[in-house]
Amino acid sequence: MTPTATAELGRCMLVASAALVVVGAASLVPRIVALRRRARLVEAHLVEARTHLAAAWERIEEDRLEMDELLRPWRLTWKWVSHPLTRGLIRWAGDRVRG
Repeated sequence: MTPTATAELGRCMLVASAALVVVGAASLVPRIVALRRRARLVEAHLVEARTHLAAAWERIEEDRLEMDELLRPWRLTWKWVSHPLTRGLIRWAGDRVRG
């Protein structure tokens, strides 16, 4: 083989390898497009789920504040009833009634 034939063969192999790379990359395009489409759908679902979660968290916070407001009188009552002097007064009154 002459040096020019070897050089020509090397160029042909280089072109063939470049063609293989291009064909391989082109074969991946449909998969990449489908993957991007799926990724966009998942992202849209995540945005929707985050919106629902934020709304639910807001409702929970509102309900908690309402519950705290509604329980305030009961907590104050429990604070007074559980005080040692109040318990002693109730016990003293019960002893007086029983005799």
